[in-house]
This record gives sequence, C-alpha cells and structure tokens, in this order.
Amino acid sequence: MTHSAKNEVKVGQQRRMNNMARVAAENMVAQNVSDMERQSRVDGLVSEQNTRLASEISGRNAERERMEREIQRVCDTSEELKVSDEHDAVVEGNREPERPRDPRHTPQP
Repeated sequence: MTHSAKNEVKVGQQRRMNNMARVAAENMVAQNVSDMERQSRVDGLVSEQNTRLASEISGRNAERERMEREIQRVCDTSEELKVSDEHDAVVEGNREPERPRDPRHTPQP
C-alpha cells in the first residue's frame, strides 16, 4: 500500500471516529435535556403536592381550632358544669389533708 493510500485510510478512520464522537456528544446532550425535563416535571409535581398538603393541613388546623373554641364556649356557658365545678371545689375544700404514712404500720399481705 502506498503512502497516500495509507493516509486516505487514516483520514477515513479519523472522520469515522470524529463522526462517532459527534454522535455520542449529541446523544449525551439529548439525554441531559431529557433528564432535566423529567426532573422539572417531577419538581413541579412535588411542588403541587406540597401546596395541596399545606392547604389540607391548614384547613384541618383551622377546623380543630374552631372545634376547640366551640367546646370551650359550651363549657363556659354550661350551668351543669359550673355547678359541678363548684361542688368539686367545696368537696376539695372539705377534705382533710392526707397524713404521711409510716411504712412500719402498714398491713402486710
């Protein structure tokens, strides 16, 4: 094989290698774009889900607070509970203070 024929073969091989490298680079860029688009969709879904969860939690907290206020209002306005609380206070005031027990005088089983 002549020198010019060898050079032509080398040039052809180099062109093929350059073409393969270009195709590989294009594929890599396309894959990166695809990955970024997918990640962007996932991020959007996560953000949307977080917004919905925050709204749901906020609603539940507001409902819980409303129920607590309603319970407190009922307790504050209930005559039966006022009478019961007054009775408990009288009973507590009439109770004798407990004396400390001597462990030596406790009945043994």
